[in-house]
Amino acid sequence: MKQKRRTLTPYGRMIRIFRLEADIWGKEMAADLNVTHGFLWFIENEKKSIPLDWFDRMQKVYKNNEYWKKYKERIFDSILKTKRLIKLPPQKTETKQKLCSLFAMRIDTMTDKIVKEITKILEKNRNEG
Repeated sequence: MKQKRRTLTPYGRMIRIFRLEADIWGKEMAADLNVTHGFLWFIENEKKSIPLDWFDRMQKVYKNNEYWKKYKERIFDSILKTKRLIKLPPQKTETKQKLCSLFAMRIDTMTDKIVKEITKILEKNRNEG
């Protein structure tokens, strides 16, 4: 009987590569990020959504790690490629809530030009922050 092969998300694959090279165990990473090992497994295997602040948490914890410096852009890109990406929390201001809602409702109908402009703005903001 054939066993079903477990497939990782793009994020799960990148995190495993990072952990192997940096010699960080799953339980250790979970503790570093203040989550359970099970929760880390769930997001790596697309059973749970990646928290909105996940990349920032990783950046804060691993910013001085030589392997983080090597892999952080690829890890960020892999988060974006993961299907069950982010569950947005309620926003603190009505303006931010409206922006999130509009974006979610309109993304399927946006032109490539608009998507590129928004992406450019968000990447600039991420790099400056």
